[in-house]
Amino acid sequence: MKRAFAHVLAVPLIFAPTIQPAISAVWNQVNLPSQYWQSATVSADGSHMYAVSGDFAYPWLSTDYGNTWRQNTNGAQDNWYAIICSSDGSQIMAVNNGGNMFFSGNDGINWTQGGPFPDGNASQWGAIGCSADGSKYLAAEVVDHGNPGLVYLSSDSGSNWTNPNLASNNWVNGTMSADGSTLVLGTQNSLYISTDGGTSWNTTNLTSQGWAGITASADGTRLAAVDGGANIFTSTNKGVSWVHQLNISPAITTPPSRLAASANGTRLALSVYPGVIVSGNPPGIYFSLDSGNTWTKDFNAPSQIWRALTISGDGWHVVAGAHDTTMLNGQGPLYIAQLPRILPLNIAISGTNLAFSWLYQSNNPVLQQKPGLTATNWTAVTNSPTFDPATLINQVILPRPAGSTFYRLAAP
Repeated sequence: MKRAFAHVLAVPLIFAPTIQPAISAVWNQVNLPSQYWQSATVSADGSHMYAVSGDFAYPWLSTDYGNTWRQNTNGAQDNWYAIICSSDGSQIMAVNNGGNMFFSGNDGINWTQGGPFPDGNASQWGAIGCSADGSKYLAAEVVDHGNPGLVYLSSDSGSNWTNPNLASNNWVNGTMSADGSTLVLGTQNSLYISTDGGTSWNTTNLTSQGWAGITASADGTRLAAVDGGANIFTSTNKGVSWVHQLNISPAITTPPSRLAASANGTRLALSVYPGVIVSGNPPGIYFSLDSGNTWTKDFNAPSQIWRALTISGDGWHVVAGAHDTTMLNGQGPLYIAQLPRILPLNIAISGTNLAFSWLYQSNNPVLQQKPGLTATNWTAVTNSPTFDPATLINQVILPRPAGSTFYRLAAP
């Protein structure tokens, strides 16, 4: 059982994660047949993992942190383009390469076909997004019957869809914040941002070589985007201003394929997809621990032509799938990785009180306290946590203690 401890004196100590200049994950290959892996998604705490391939196959599902995987034949067997899930992993949307959408509301046990084209359509999806509770969805087309694509939004778990105030375009990438209020969509050349759920839109002054990846923190404040030329841009104010990030080691010389962020936006993952592994054209996975200001290649990551990539909201769990192997046989393996853990219990001074906060975890840990180092009994604090669905953060406010007090998060 993992617990996070914090010690508070009359003058409280504030603990924060240590930022490292480089990061190396622990990678493990999943015991699954090689696939043409296309997309992966993971719940906020990493307990639920889903992956789909461009092969004619059923989605692969895990509800035990990737220890075991299964295919549920209640769903569709298809050539998949992308998959996404809610923060608890229970609500899932998967889209194929022909315009169809499939939904599950119970961890992938049962599936129904739906979306704006329930009978199929000659469209090609470029982006999908999902709110934290699974009630809101985003879907954007690259093309529709050979014409520029449309953008679709749903606020009732995919039952009904509307078109926001956006003209047709070739939408190649996009993302949605946890509450669905911040939307970011990219075309080959432009980036469009809405901070009111799609009612109004603004374009940025960024130019690109085609947006290869776009991601956002849970509250939509921190944004990151990478184009086909491996130019990485970040924003800390919902896209009002952007910084071109150049501190990348080693320099990326091949096109990126996927970009993902943790819920607080401090941890980001980027996969590089050269198409063919040749000398001087290496694939790889890069991580940032400081909201995209610095990037380092993870040399522990296997050398694969990466395509699918996702990171959990807590920033600990990574799922990555390859299009191919070094043998260039068209299919590759699926990997899961664990990053160094961030201290999950954070403490801040709020006037005469202490504010305790922690990211959502599926086992609903309990905040406990004990009076001093020699005390043996931990007791649960009576104040109930307040959950913010926009940031996936639980918070408890307590009076500052007069003496030495220890606090921890513990499984119930």
